[in-house]
Amino acid sequence: MRTPGDVLAACREGRHFVVKPSSGGGGVGVNVLRAEGERIVVNGEERPDEEVGAFLDGLEEAVICEHIQQHEYAHTIFPHSANSLRILTMWDYDENEPFIVHAVHRFGTRASIPADNSSQGGVFCHVDLPTGELGSLMRGRIANDVRTYDQHPDTGEQVAGTRLPNWDLVKTRLVEICREMAYIPYVGWDVLITPAGFTVFEGNSYPSLGYQILQPLLADPRVRAFYERFNVI
Repeated sequence: MRTPGDVLAACREGRHFVVKPSSGGGGVGVNVLRAEGERIVVNGEERPDEEVGAFLDGLEEAVICEHIQQHEYAHTIFPHSANSLRILTMWDYDENEPFIVHAVHRFGTRASIPADNSSQGGVFCHVDLPTGELGSLMRGRIANDVRTYDQHPDTGEQVAGTRLPNWDLVKTRLVEICREMAYIPYVGWDVLITPAGFTVFEGNSYPSLGYQILQPLLADPRVRAFYERFNVI
């Protein structure tokens, strides 16, 4: 695909696309393009071809990638966004091995569509590393302004206690990837669980530490040793 017209034609053939800035973060500037019959829909709203074409033609530094189908459990909990995992990995220099520090599951809400970022109004929960069981959802990261939910606040679907499918595969393969990329010792991975396994769609070099409201990072001596090694603390 080389032109905006190619993208629109591909949408009408049944393909969905995600358009996002090549830099930045927090879910800002994310757009999902798809077709409903002959109509082009952007983030759930119909747009004329001319407007979408001008938008695509005006992009300077952006990534256009095909939409990934998430696993049914995530679609059921909230169907209007990709509901991703943020998995933080570090390198244990004493053991010469990478390890998973923590995992957080994010879910979109009506306020955050089409993203699931908490900075856009999404909700998030802790993932138990051994079992893949989800905890209660949280909204907000300031101690006196945090709300918790066992069910998704918009759909009412149960979240707390849900066991993630393909979780052992996610952990095993992600650690393998970290070994293969040992020259990058610190990554916040964005992972989407799919029917066939999982997809990594982004690696963040400066992942937010706000999620440690769920699990204080420095409680793990390996994390403290890592940050001390690089003079962070």
